[in-house]
Amino acid sequence: MRTTLRPGKDRLYRFYEQHAESRCIDEFLFHVLRYITAFLSLCFLLLSKPNPMMKKLFFVPLLSLLLLNVAHAGKTEIVNELISTAGKFARNPERMDVSWSLNEQAQTVAKSVQDTSPVLLLRALTQQLDLHIKSKQLEQAQKLDLQILAFKEKNPQLNDRSYAEYLHKHAELLVLQEQFFEAEKASLQAIEIFRTVSVAKIGNRLDEEFAFLGKIYMQQKNWDKAENYLKQAVYPGKLPEKPVLGTDISYKKNAVLDLIKVYQETSRDELARLVETEMQGMLKPDNPVFTKVENPKLKLPSLIAGSCQITSFSYAAIPYSFVGSTNLSFLITEDGEVAGKYISQSSGWKQLDAMALQAATSCKFQAASYEERPIQTWVHFSQDWQANSGGKPYPKPELIFDSCKSDKFELMMTDTQSQDTDFSFKIDAAGKPYNFSSDLYKKNYTLTSELRSILAQCRFKPTLINGEARINNAIMRFTRK
Repeated sequence: MRTTLRPGKDRLYRFYEQHAESRCIDEFLFHVLRYITAFLSLCFLLLSKPNPMMKKLFFVPLLSLLLLNVAHAGKTEIVNELISTAGKFARNPERMDVSWSLNEQAQTVAKSVQDTSPVLLLRALTQQLDLHIKSKQLEQAQKLDLQILAFKEKNPQLNDRSYAEYLHKHAELLVLQEQFFEAEKASLQAIEIFRTVSVAKIGNRLDEEFAFLGKIYMQQKNWDKAENYLKQAVYPGKLPEKPVLGTDISYKKNAVLDLIKVYQETSRDELARLVETEMQGMLKPDNPVFTKVENPKLKLPSLIAGSCQITSFSYAAIPYSFVGSTNLSFLITEDGEVAGKYISQSSGWKQLDAMALQAATSCKFQAASYEERPIQTWVHFSQDWQANSGGKPYPKPELIFDSCKSDKFELMMTDTQSQDTDFSFKIDAAGKPYNFSSDLYKKNYTLTSELRSILAQCRFKPTLINGEARINNAIMRFTRK
């Protein structure tokens, strides 16, 4: 079996390309203040204690405290990044498995520092509660909700934004149980906490809570209060100076629609039409155009050769000659360690995916850097597999006749990718193509998009291995008529 590990193309989070400078400044100031505080405390104690032995005794715990704080800051960044990434995947019901995996990893790290930073575990548990709610696992959600309340009683100091986020999820659960009065109380309590936090830190989170509370009042047919809070969500008084990258603002469109409904329910159609006109851009937004911006100050992580330990594999598990790949994502710390991982695209074989994750745990990296300063970031790799070359030939994909047509191009399956208009892609177990790749985009992006849209309409017969549908690989060649 041959394995190669190669960086994925254009897949590093744009966060560091667009915001690395401000992020590095914030972290730099944070660590500078931490060191200055420790240094001043040390000087004060040394100067106030004339006994030389006392000087030595005070130096040891202060140095230990300093090292502990630096290590703790690293844990905080790891937990926050794992939770943030899990939240992005939670928006897609088909990728909830990735969210669960990342949240579990976040909880493992958070539990290791819960005595000194219980807020990290609160954040991870709150996200787990959200995943239960999104997965319609209400019984598990109720049990976890009681556990979080007990955890809060043991840590009464938890009254910041993280606790407000929990209160919101607690209110969501109460709404599902039709306990609207209790849900209203929890949401109002969250609003009071959010009001004390600067807009720069929470972005549009307060407006989102206004929209949620307005929805609660709508369900109670309390139209006056519903209108009040929905208007605050639709017409906020303050906005963050810069939008938070990756922020989900779908609540805004829903708040606009809810406010229109309130006016319609109260026979104020003129106001409903006015809101619809003013918020036309929110209801029917323009499609965003993304451009890739290279940042010369950013250096990507690099794999240390020979560091990945690939375990032995039984060919009996895959009797066919198989060529494929597993797409992986690693969270690489400033020390080059793998702090988080998930499979972004399966090879179609559980055994190979498990081996890829196991190998990822043993891999060592040269950390990413910004202006030669190590930074934590996600990196994406593809692990290519070539297994059992002497086995039975792997079934070739079969295109369903007339499933995709073009007036300008002829479509032909091929075994090699040798021309600009050749597209390699994967076929899922249901016969749907995805993960298209071609060198044509470097020369003609418009034509690439056109050919990809044609290829996306194609359907293939499921590839059956021992009666089970499997993922397959294929190459399609386009030739002008």
